[in-house]
Amino acid sequence: MGGEVINISAVSNNHINAMDINSDYGDGENPVILKSEFILSLCEQLMGGKNLGAKQKSIIDRCTSRVYRKYINNNYKGEVPTLKTFREELLRQDEKEAKEIALAIELFTDGSLNTFAKHTNVDTENRLLCYNILELGKQLQGIGMLVVLDSILNRITKNRAKGRSTFIFIDEIYLLFQHEYSANFLFTLWKRVRKYGAFCTRYNSKPRRFTTKPYCKNNVSE
Repeated sequence: MGGEVINISAVSNNHINAMDINSDYGDGENPVILKSEFILSLCEQLMGGKNLGAKQKSIIDRCTSRVYRKYINNNYKGEVPTLKTFREELLRQDEKEAKEIALAIELFTDGSLNTFAKHTNVDTENRLLCYNILELGKQLQGIGMLVVLDSILNRITKNRAKGRSTFIFIDEIYLLFQHEYSANFLFTLWKRVRKYGAFCTRYNSKPRRFTTKPYCKNNVSE
């Protein structure tokens, strides 16, 4: 059908930048505020599910704002920051907590599990996207699901700005509930996207008909 299959794994040539962001990401507010919440959850996951303290959260929020400043001031054009950029900003901070966070996430930014620390190299603008997470290993499973859900949120907010509906079908949805952070993100996503003109549902092999007309601002859907 001309769609894009995105294979997500440590050895895949497909990459999704965990730091991808667009001007509509924040629902009319500063997108960095919402993205900072995602980066906080991501860092907790990268650090082995460890709850972050107040100092660590403040440092992460500060660094998130700084790495996006140039990109946003350039009207969301140019090179998007990556997790590697984020870690470099952490290392520039004076606090020892910043160095500890940088060390904890090094495996996922400069190490062998750095697949989400690279620039996106797949067509996320395709009308039909399929995220294949079958080959995600245990080390990447938690953050991989978080990044995929965030990538979907990026697309939903873009579509909303264009007046397009978005349909999300999730197969084997129970996998997302095996990890606390992806489960919480999915819970928030499920509630939030309804007002964005998006329809989030689990996959069902039995075809169904819509009983009501889908939201469609400009009569265009994806």
